[in-house]
Amino acid sequence: MATVLLDVSASSKEWFKDALDEMSKAKNVKFLYTDQPKYRNEIARVFALAQFLKLMAQKGRRVDVDARECQEYIDNLERNPKWTGSGACDDPHLFAMVALKPTRYIFTDEHRISKCRGCMVATHAQMCAFKAIRTQAVYKKHRSRIFKA
Repeated sequence: MATVLLDVSASSKEWFKDALDEMSKAKNVKFLYTDQPKYRNEIARVFALAQFLKLMAQKGRRVDVDARECQEYIDNLERNPKWTGSGACDDPHLFAMVALKPTRYIFTDEHRISKCRGCMVATHAQMCAFKAIRTQAVYKKHRSRIFKA
């Protein structure tokens, strides 16, 4: 079973909408979520994505990360000199979610996520063990693994 994380930065991309539609029909794909304020507020601003994640929860296809644990992880990251020293590391909530509930794929439009992963992998390998799906071509490359998992 594949678990994916949806970043709001991809929500306006047509390829993402198509991918989301496909994944919504695949019972073996689950979606990561947390009520940690930064993520919850970002998702709430994209009504369709908020509704989608609510529906996935109702269908038992949402994996929830404890908001308090997520915040603790974020706090630790923000005290890490590698994290604070990198201009690319500005989405601690996404990395915390992946660290707490291992997730193979992050759907995003952010290039900084991959750059941050590169600088953090030596000290936090678990939270960096994901593929960033930023384009339709990358989605197509990983599509069969997402649906097969």
